[in-house]
Amino acid sequence: MNEEMGKNEQKLMILFLMQMFLYGLVISEFIYRKDLRDHRLILLLIVMGIILAALVISYITVQRIIQTIREEEKAKSFLRYSKDLEKSLRAKNHDFANHLQVISGLVQIEHYYEVVRYIQNLANNMRLTKQIIKLKRPDISSLLNAKLSTEEEIEFDIEIRSDLADCNLPPNAATSIIGNLMDNAIYHLKQESQKRLIIKTDEEEGKCIITIGNSGRIPKSLQEKIFQPGFSTKGSTGMGLYIVKKNIETFGGTIELTSSNNLVVFTVKVPENK
Repeated sequence: MNEEMGKNEQKLMILFLMQMFLYGLVISEFIYRKDLRDHRLILLLIVMGIILAALVISYITVQRIIQTIREEEKAKSFLRYSKDLEKSLRAKNHDFANHLQVISGLVQIEHYYEVVRYIQNLANNMRLTKQIIKLKRPDISSLLNAKLSTEEEIEFDIEIRSDLADCNLPPNAATSIIGNLMDNAIYHLKQESQKRLIIKTDEEEGKCIITIGNSGRIPKSLQEKIFQPGFSTKGSTGMGLYIVKKNIETFGGTIELTSSNNLVVFTVKVPENK
């Protein structure tokens, strides 16, 4: 739908510019001839003025309608993701009673070391959840929470310094970009002994910054090829990171890859909404 609305906007703009061009030609002709007695020219000028005014009003009206439709679509997406996040948080709350039973059982059989480890894991999960709920983007929060719930073998390191409320990424693009980068990191972490996944958000100079990193390394010889279409180190189509880069560039952003100290980091920068 967004693509169709974009095409309609382009058509309206072209039509508006054509009308302005024709109007300019008529005015130029009028000035060139300097014939104030040519009533036909004056009448044509008046008619063109009326048409131009009607076109401007129509263009503004259509733009407002398109903006309203976009806001409605955005609201629907946010509502859907909010419901998903609410379900996930409800599930965590339900699991809390089970955690207490496990701790109680471990205490009764005097496995105190296991009790400490279990509580530490719970505390870490609560800390990560506390970070996630700082986001004012239900789409991204829901995605992070889903990954956190399913990838139990991975050590997550989440730091939210920006709530991404003004980040110029619609829900479908944001989940596609972040989801692909996280899936790529998770795939490579399965081959690493240290399974650490870093997710950070920040902002600077009118840009939101999303950082996703994982344990491992990418040789310099491969770093320049990583975003090329068809290039893959895991036997896939090799289009994932290429599509990610194109999506980011569509919204005026950039993506940078660095690899050092056994850490691979993708840094996404996207302009904030003005």
